[in-house]
Amino acid sequence: MVQIKASRVKISNAIFLLLWVGLALFILAKPIFMLAEPVFAQEATRQANTELENSERIQKQLQEIKNSIELNSNDIKNLEKEIARLDGDRTKQSAALIAAAQRVTLAEIEADAIEENLKKLLTQQNQIKNRLDGTNVEIANILAALQRIGRSPAPALIVNAGDALNSARSAMLISAILPQLRREAKTVRDDLLALLKIVEQAQTEEDLFARRLQELAQERLRIVSLLESREKQVDIANEQLIKKTKSAKEMADEAKSLEELLKALANNSSEPVDLNNNANSTNSDIISTAFANMDRNKPAIPFSQSMGYLEMPAAGVIIRKFMDNDNLGGKAKGISIITRAQAQVVAPSDGWVLFKGDYLNYGQIIIIDPGDGYTILLAGLDSVNVEIGQFILRQEPIGIMGERTIALGVNTNASKSRPTLYIELRKQDIPIDPSKWWRIANRQTQSG
Repeated sequence: MVQIKASRVKISNAIFLLLWVGLALFILAKPIFMLAEPVFAQEATRQANTELENSERIQKQLQEIKNSIELNSNDIKNLEKEIARLDGDRTKQSAALIAAAQRVTLAEIEADAIEENLKKLLTQQNQIKNRLDGTNVEIANILAALQRIGRSPAPALIVNAGDALNSARSAMLISAILPQLRREAKTVRDDLLALLKIVEQAQTEEDLFARRLQELAQERLRIVSLLESREKQVDIANEQLIKKTKSAKEMADEAKSLEELLKALANNSSEPVDLNNNANSTNSDIISTAFANMDRNKPAIPFSQSMGYLEMPAAGVIIRKFMDNDNLGGKAKGISIITRAQAQVVAPSDGWVLFKGDYLNYGQIIIIDPGDGYTILLAGLDSVNVEIGQFILRQEPIGIMGERTIALGVNTNASKSRPTLYIELRKQDIPIDPSKWWRIANRQTQSG
């Protein structure tokens, strides 16, 4: 009887201890959960245990960060003063445009990387929270059972000898539950620590993401302001080119396909231009110096010598290469790049604009004549900021991508939810592989 009473005391003490453990876990978890609330605004629902719901929530959080970015009045005033100082100086305007475009490209690449990292962190955060919710349910069930035992403890043996078996069973149950509770408590503790670490990382990434978006907004405003300031000073190359480009829109109306338009415009492209003797050199320093001349109104070097010097028009990932299957029973005559929403598009080389505007189901397109019988096609843009006949510099901003794929004429396996830029390089109206023409840095960072 003494042993049974001791057993009852032991069980009661264990139950009391476990209740305190449960209460401690609840008290510990509550403030940590408050700290671990998402860094971004969350959906007001608890049913976030499916991948679809988590994905939608993450996208919403990231979009809220993007929508919150605004330039302050001081930034805008300083920018206006900067643009005013460059007014009328085309050389400095061109240099400022290209420098701003380079900063935008770098910021876009960094913002993409940060955004992907944020998505991973938020996914991990949701997974841990869902796991903690499940663990809480298990612990709650165990504690509920122990509470029932505590309210109806095993009676003394003198009352009913048959209760000894129940007491023994209760003791065995307790001895089995205690290790499980310890394991659950350790799991909860580890998950909470991991969750706190992820929240801290997410906060850091959010701050960095916001700074990059702020930089993007400021540089894009700088580009727009520079373009507006320079609009009155656009140089049309020469009378001969003016006459040829005047008929570009008529050709577009007559052409029944993009292929026909490219062929017609190729026949209308400029004659070879005279370049400085130094520009014909293959010496990289001399070529770099030629490109550094922002006052040029002709290509810095012959396009036939530009292999390895073309600028990738937009930051992104190549999803279709030259001569890949085009999903239409043929082979791709160019390459397709997935970009970020509203990505900047720059000129891949010096050249004259043969055509710009909305064409068939390709969205906004730009066709460039870089000389030497070559043509460059960019399709799928949302807006362009060049004019037919305008001479443009390599790396100069010439357009903006949209929020999603616009060029329906370019059929890829990629999701239409992200913009797709189509690029085609032709020589004497024959499509050629552009892969070796890009700058080495572009080739290393643009492959997917």
